[in-house]
Amino acid sequence: PVQLWESAFGLVSGAILIVLARRLPQQSLKLADAGIVGYTVARFILEYYRGDERGQFFGSAWSTSQGVGMVLLGIWIIFRLTGEKEKVASSP
Repeated sequence: PVQLWESAFGLVSGAILIVLARRLPQQSLKLADAGIVGYTVARFILEYYRGDERGQFFGSAWSTSQGVGMVLLGIWIIFRLTGEKEKVASSP
């Protein structure tokens, strides 16, 4: 029932993010970051419980979905950190 767990996580995390976005509209980008990171981590964990063999990511123990998710998460984090540094450097 991994799909049920993933659906439950999506519904609960989505509801929490919607409530927080309404209460903290100035923090919406940070909430989006939390949603992306949370989904990636949940997906990574759920892949272990799925129990099917979907291949390996460049010879590692990770599935292809886990590897791609981690690469995309890394790119997102680098993008966000670079954007934060530019904001700090340009602010008076």
